[in-house]
Amino acid sequence: MGLATGYGTLQAFSNEDIDRQERRDMEQRLAEQRQAQPVISGLAGHVLRCWEAAKQAKQPIEERMIQSMRQRQGEYAPDELARIRETGGCETYLMLTDEKCAAAEAWLEDILLPADDKPWGVNPTPVPELPPEAEQQVWREVDQHFRTLAMQAAQQEVMASGAPVSSEEFEQVVARLHQHFRQQVDEYRQMALKRLRDEAKKADATIEGVINDELLESGWIETLRAAMPNLVDFPAGFIKGPIVRRKPRLKWAPGGGVEVVKELVNEFEAPSPFDIYPAPSSSKVGDGFLIERHRLSRSDLQALIGVSGYDESAIRAVLELYGRGGLSSWLSLANETTRRELENHRHEEFDPDGKIDALQFWGPVQGRQLIDFGVPKEDIEDPDIDYAAEVWVIGSWVIKAELNGDPLGRPPYHKASFRNIHGSFWGMGLPELIKDCQQAANAAAREIINNMALGSGPQVGVDTGAMAPGEDITEIFPRKIWQFDLGDNPVNRQPIWFFQPQMVVAELMAVYDKFSAEADNKSGVPRYAYGAETKGGALSTSSGLSMMLNVASRGIKRVVRNIDWGFIESSVLRMYQHLRLYDLRPELRGGDIKIIARGSSALIAKDQQQVRRNEAMQAVLNPMVLQVIGLRGLAYVLREWFAGLDMDVDKIVPAEEEVLQMMQAQQQQQQALTMQRQQQPARQPRGRELDPAGNPVAGQDARLF
Repeated sequence: MGLATGYGTLQAFSNEDIDRQERRDMEQRLAEQRQAQPVISGLAGHVLRCWEAAKQAKQPIEERMIQSMRQRQGEYAPDELARIRETGGCETYLMLTDEKCAAAEAWLEDILLPADDKPWGVNPTPVPELPPEAEQQVWREVDQHFRTLAMQAAQQEVMASGAPVSSEEFEQVVARLHQHFRQQVDEYRQMALKRLRDEAKKADATIEGVINDELLESGWIETLRAAMPNLVDFPAGFIKGPIVRRKPRLKWAPGGGVEVVKELVNEFEAPSPFDIYPAPSSSKVGDGFLIERHRLSRSDLQALIGVSGYDESAIRAVLELYGRGGLSSWLSLANETTRRELENHRHEEFDPDGKIDALQFWGPVQGRQLIDFGVPKEDIEDPDIDYAAEVWVIGSWVIKAELNGDPLGRPPYHKASFRNIHGSFWGMGLPELIKDCQQAANAAAREIINNMALGSGPQVGVDTGAMAPGEDITEIFPRKIWQFDLGDNPVNRQPIWFFQPQMVVAELMAVYDKFSAEADNKSGVPRYAYGAETKGGALSTSSGLSMMLNVASRGIKRVVRNIDWGFIESSVLRMYQHLRLYDLRPELRGGDIKIIARGSSALIAKDQQQVRRNEAMQAVLNPMVLQVIGLRGLAYVLREWFAGLDMDVDKIVPAEEEVLQMMQAQQQQQQALTMQRQQQPARQPRGRELDPAGNPVAGQDARLF
């Protein structure tokens, strides 16, 4: 029986013909028949081969990640703990790494997630690109302007010649002059570009509002916050999205009240770096295939039944096989048990619902395999070449295979690292940067405690031969009476003596302080940046502390730039492009913008903003500058200056309307004074009596008026 015939037969059956168990058995056989086809089994085999290669390549990365988790949680590796126990003493682990990581996370959140702003914005591109019809309209208007100039010049030329011309001859003159005026195209091109920029700027605010609304609805802020610890702790952190899912939502019903409706929504999520497996040769996301490992519950799989793109029969077969005890741990990951223990999921295997491993593959797949799985033939131009695809595999079952929904074939992942490594997919996390400092600090701390234990009290030496029989030498307490038998001992030999071990705590503390300070330098997160105790010097004054914080922020700026480029600009741009492709709202049709991350620039601004404000205040108080900017400019500078001091600006500086009224009142007052002076009669100078020689007569008033 062929596959298509089998499906037709299955649909023809009803509950009266076969019972439920027989129907499930037939579904199972048909699913196995479908999945056993060479194309489907070959597709699963291709994904599993890629998975094995990626898993082997990531093995040393996972070991580094396990070490970072232990370091963050203050746990020794088993072999290191065994060596410590061989020598005895304490097993103290100082939480230096956790202190630095927590401070770095808080610092990054303060910079990138301010309460009153967002960490990104939009700017128009230097030459904005409008929709084709709008651009054509602009050029039509420019060409019409050229023709109008040519018509006016032709009329003047004909009138100057005085000779009659036919309409054809007049058009020839117009065409010649039209071509002549088109040589001035640069001037008019600049006018057209200015108009394009103006149009783009008008659309910017609307587009930015739409993008921001979609990001808030999709949980982008929460995802960015959730990805921050992964970026700090591990070689890389990841954000995935936008992902289109059908979710139930509450909506207002037409007649009042609310109703539950299922809608397509955009979402973001922060997958664990443990679950991301790039191609062995990848140096960035999209450079080769990428696989994400999912842990699905039975309800997760059941929710996929009936969803477009998923193979219902394959999903039912997986559920049936898992219900019989299969597929429980078919991936066989080496570090899985250790990871679950460090993530406090030690008892996950006792969960009655259980989890099913699934692989989500993003990468090239031959077009023929996609067609045979069910992808429409019209979407595949050449079945013999590879296409960017998304494939889900559980065991040997392919539950989904379709073309990548991104027009450029990019997987929906965005990556950033605390410290990038050039040419490598994986970077370095903060625990790795201070690993040697943490180990040295731990060694110093253990020896400090051991030395304190030994040096906190005297040690006792006992000559056991001089002790009376039955004397307990293990107990020492005040006013104890010791019994000695000195018959066989020399007189000058002490039967019991005390000595004090040397205390070297101060020297060991200096070693610890040295490596703790080195951790500050390597991490770029000094202790005074998060309020830890400072020790005099420049840090004892507010200006000195501000200067040191400005210097220290250079280290965190590099991390912020990594997040700006890897997380923020990449994910927000992908959301904008997704909306341009699939959202039909007219406000998204115009404009040509560039997404700008504000993280590193905001940090620089916070460091220098108040200084610049003070300089601006000094400048505007100059009478010549004040005469140029006027009251309106002065009011703006005052607003910015007081806002930087976290003061209520509205209670200090008048509103712009009031400033304009003040300016108008001053102008009216100045005009009134001018008119008053013009209306006053001019005073004539009085003449002087002169002597015959032409000199004023003595005693005469010398005033002119």
